Amino acid sequence: MPGLEKQITVSESEAGLNTSSSGIVTIASFCEQVAILSTKTKPKKIIIVGSDGEKYTYLLKGREDLRLDARIMQLLQAVNNFLHSSSAVQSQSVCVRFYSITPISGRAGLIQWVDSVVSIYSVFKAWQSRVQLAQLSALGANAKQTVPPPVPRPMDMFYGKIIPALKEKGIRRVISRRDWPHEVKRKVLLDLMKEAPKQLLYQELWCASEGFKAFSSKLKRYSGSVAAMSIIGHVLGLGDRHLDNILMDFCSGDIVHIDYNVCFDKGQRLKIPEIVPFHLTQTIEAALGLTGIQS
Repeated sequence: MPGLEKQITVSESEAGLNTSSSGIVTIASFCEQVAILSTKTKPKKIIIVGSDGEKYTYLLKGREDLRLDARIMQLLQAVNNFLHSSSAVQSQSVCVRFYSITPISGRAGLIQWVDSVVSIYSVFKAWQSRVQLAQLSALGANAKQTVPPPVPRPMDMFYGKIIPALKEKGIRRVISRRDWPHEVKRKVLLDLMKEAPKQLLYQELWCASEGFKAFSSKLKRYSGSVAAMSIIGHVLGLGDRHLDNILMDFCSGDIVHIDYNVCFDKGQRLKIPEIVPFHLTQTIEAALGLTGIQS
């Protein structure tokens, strides 16, 4: 079974242990159902039935070299083992979630499907939908019969503000983004930050907890995983950290990063360079608790 020796559960990731099998598990069959994801490369979610009778879910991804991602996973596994061998961090709930990546060729591979996680963008999009429905309900009975418009995408929200701001400065949109005035971009960023829910992740963690004890435990794990991945991401020069590449496990509080193709400061060589060392927005920081980044 591809990557079976690297299949990592939450408890095993916390303990810093490697999975092992008493025997070699082979592929018995494939499930007939295949789900095609709507992302750029259209990856396929497949289910393989092992010779042990268990079902293993993978993402079959093509048109992308996953050999680098596989090596990054090995590095994360080594870091996780190191963290749990240190007495200084054993009680701090600091761990790094990783998963199996098995390259098939230079252009395709299998990625272990991580259960019980959602992207932070999905959480934000769900919040947008709730706000939109609340606004329609406030308009009265007639509004309930109308079909709500699709929620705006982040890029649409950005251009919806930056274009009028550029026009005020007498600047046409056709010029390169690198030539846009810094003060205009900063103003638009601050406006968008005001519209974003600062306490969104904090509230979602609270709603996903049975009580304060469980909530406190999740906050501790969340803080540890955010800190660990921020450090690792900065050291690796990890880029492309948009909200679809950062997943949230509300059952444990862990942050899970995916897609490590842009690393070793590759993002700084893009047409629009990525200069942010790691992703720590106001929403992510607010979920760290009262002490924030000092925790």
